[in-house]
Amino acid sequence: LKYGMFIQATVTFLIIAFFLFLVVKAVNKIRLRTQIPLPVSNTDKLLIQINEELIAIRTELKDNPDVSRSADA
Repeated sequence: LKYGMFIQATVTFLIIAFFLFLVVKAVNKIRLRTQIPLPVSNTDKLLIQINEELIAIRTELKDNPDVSRSADA
């Protein structure tokens, strides 16, 4: 049996696989750096605005609990 050829092929494969891994890793890193952020859609803008208004109402109710009782009456 030719163990030497098998070991040589295995080492060659591992070396090529390692360098290919490094190349793919570098390309992904470059691609992530140059990626343009997606614009915020109108739905997302509205949801953000609703969330901000709900937070403002919640803080107002915490600061002044009488406001919630007068609104129920």
